[in-house]
Amino acid sequence: MIRLVLIWVFKVKITRKLNLTACLFSLIVLLTQLFSGVVYAQLSPEQLQALSEGALYFNTNDECGSQTQSGGSVATTLTGNDNEQMAYNFFVSKGLNTTQAASVVGNLMTESTMDPTIIQSGGNTDDPSSLTLNTQGWGIAQWTPGDKVLEEAQQYRVTTPIYELATQLTIVWDELSSINLQPNSPPTIQALEQTNTTAAGVLVVLEDFEEGPVWPGATLQYYEDQTDYATRLSYANQALSLYSKSSNNSGTTSSSGTDNNCGSVSLANCSSSASSDDLTDSTVPNASLRQELVCIAEAQLQLWQSQPGYDTANFPYANAGYLDYSGGVYEEWCADFVSWIYNQTDHPLQPDPNWQVAGVDVIMAIAQQGGAFSWHLAGSGYIPQPGDLAVHSFPGQPHAHVNMFISSSGGVSTYIGGDQEGGADDFPPSSPQSTPGSPPSESIVSIQTFDGYWGNDQDTIIGYVAPN
Repeated sequence: MIRLVLIWVFKVKITRKLNLTACLFSLIVLLTQLFSGVVYAQLSPEQLQALSEGALYFNTNDECGSQTQSGGSVATTLTGNDNEQMAYNFFVSKGLNTTQAASVVGNLMTESTMDPTIIQSGGNTDDPSSLTLNTQGWGIAQWTPGDKVLEEAQQYRVTTPIYELATQLTIVWDELSSINLQPNSPPTIQALEQTNTTAAGVLVVLEDFEEGPVWPGATLQYYEDQTDYATRLSYANQALSLYSKSSNNSGTTSSSGTDNNCGSVSLANCSSSASSDDLTDSTVPNASLRQELVCIAEAQLQLWQSQPGYDTANFPYANAGYLDYSGGVYEEWCADFVSWIYNQTDHPLQPDPNWQVAGVDVIMAIAQQGGAFSWHLAGSGYIPQPGDLAVHSFPGQPHAHVNMFISSSGGVSTYIGGDQEGGADDFPPSSPQSTPGSPPSESIVSIQTFDGYWGNDQDTIIGYVAPN
């Protein structure tokens, strides 16, 4: 079986301690290998870290630019379409997850709308040295008085232009990593890294970094009302909604410097047969959408396969790894998984905020209604295309499972799905544990294969949902 393997050399900025050198080459090396089954290109540790923090797959667009600013004592490349997105991507690159990065951005947007030269009392200036009054906050964090930021820059040895966004983001990061306004508490970043919602993250940044502790006698609700907590949370949720699907973006411009970074953690290794073979035909409907769907599915599979204990009876990651797809709900999640994938594209199963579809029968009904999707019943002569959703029926269980068709080669069809057990031959999916509120047992993201397109006597594919 011939496979095309795409080898990409790229730049990634993933963790605080990791800042790999920078360039994405559009080098495609064709390798041939004879093997049976489906093999996916291995992800690097940096890519796997990015996927675990919300990235979808890795961008290969070499026509994008970047904004390179100084930031500290060396060049810092910011990516994004505007200052808000650049800030969000900056904090993700430092190692925060999507909700934590959004929580910081929500606070900074409330302070300054991410304008690095804005003055609290009105107007703008590139030089805050004359802002010495307590009513003269300045910059993205509204350092008060404005000239305080110059002291912070000196303390953290940041020597680049103070008016640049990258410089101020670097200072904010240094402050988050070293101070906490709460007495006898570790740095703010440690508390922030323990949060997993914007509601909690915004409050940590507000209390520990922006405002200080709740004053004696004040209720938390009163404190939140008086400090524009709701506004900060709204900005954070806005950033999460807009940018968590793609933690880097190609719509950037060049400031100072000449680095051309095309986005290191926004998009996935796309190297399966579906990516390289099945979708090269321009006559395939929605070929670019289908390739994106397959890429995301493959990336999620690679993420799960990289976790310790994958495909074993006691796989720790399975206890909570699927909650991103199900919205934190303990439930059978095969439909959650595929609707999550579609929602990462511009073609959700249902429009926001109702993109999440938890029922297999509901997915089938959406397609039967027509419009953005179509339903192709078994026996109709339809040949599935990569990215289609296969609806399965088990004996006595109609509409029992759904997963994504990836490719077909040599008469063998390959599918990727969630809420499946250890491998291609370990079907049907597991049942939930009997304890209420506990996760499904041993349910993972895995591969399923069939001879042909319609399953077998015990696991019958009754039809396909296809994007129009």
